[in-house]
Amino acid sequence: MKKMIVFVIAAVLLLSTCIFMTSAEEAAAIPENAKNLAFECEAFCEIGDVDAYPADVADFVLPAWFTAVNLTDGIHNTDVPQQDIPSDMALCWYGASKKQDTDIYITIELDRLSDIYCVKIVPTDFLKGMNMPSSYTVNLSEDGDNWVQIGEEKGLSDAGNVPYTEPFVYNTEMRARYVMVHITKASGVKDPTYSYSGIDEIEAWGVEVPKATAAPTEEPVATDAPKVTDEPAQTEAGNATAAPAATEKSDGNESGNKDNDDGNTSEEKKSGLGTGAIVGIVIGAVAVIAIICAVVLLSKKKKK
Repeated sequence: MKKMIVFVIAAVLLLSTCIFMTSAEEAAAIPENAKNLAFECEAFCEIGDVDAYPADVADFVLPAWFTAVNLTDGIHNTDVPQQDIPSDMALCWYGASKKQDTDIYITIELDRLSDIYCVKIVPTDFLKGMNMPSSYTVNLSEDGDNWVQIGEEKGLSDAGNVPYTEPFVYNTEMRARYVMVHITKASGVKDPTYSYSGIDEIEAWGVEVPKATAAPTEEPVATDAPKVTDEPAQTEAGNATAAPAATEKSDGNESGNKDNDDGNTSEEKKSGLGTGAIVGIVIGAVAVIAIICAVVLLSKKKKK
């Protein structure tokens, strides 16, 4: 009998775990209509430490990077045959720093405010990703001034001999228009003078927020002004009367609006329980039933 009770309790716990794991996976899922919103958007770089970039090298576009536009061109190095690539870094961003500790900001401005579900950083096919920046943060912002960090790496490629071929994915659920990668440490790939960092692509997967549209308004129709006369207005009895005084509008419209507001509120209140609440109720019910069964079985055993 004890074995049966233990089995029932174990089954309830296993079922609860499976349901919670399924719910978590559904919450992290990217909507089917999501797309790479960073595609063909402008990417630009800034540097905080002016001593970190090689100003004496003409091939570098200051401050210390090659072709930042390649970060959002939608082309992955691995999609292009090596023989068709004119140079090692022609399809990626590649930065150089005089020292491994650096201070480079890569910022991408999306076309408009969007709901972001994940940011992907794709390693370069050049050197098989061994040149990934060693330490960096991934940040989002609505206005380009106030930033929220959604991901971070520390000491990723300090040695410079570890290959990285799969994208680094940072999941989130945030509304933003700007994506920023702040590199604080270059990879361990270096020569006697410089340390290097390479990124193939930065992608922001999400759904654009629809633009707000103003409600159409009717233009007032021009009417001719009434003719002014000295004669007083006449009633049916022929007596002069003053124009009726303006009165306030009936409360009918206000009552109607109030009813509408109450209706909207009621509709909002009618919205069903969230998935998490339903799952919690189901799990609680199953657990209660299991406990009741266990108590009944124990009681029967004692009576015997």
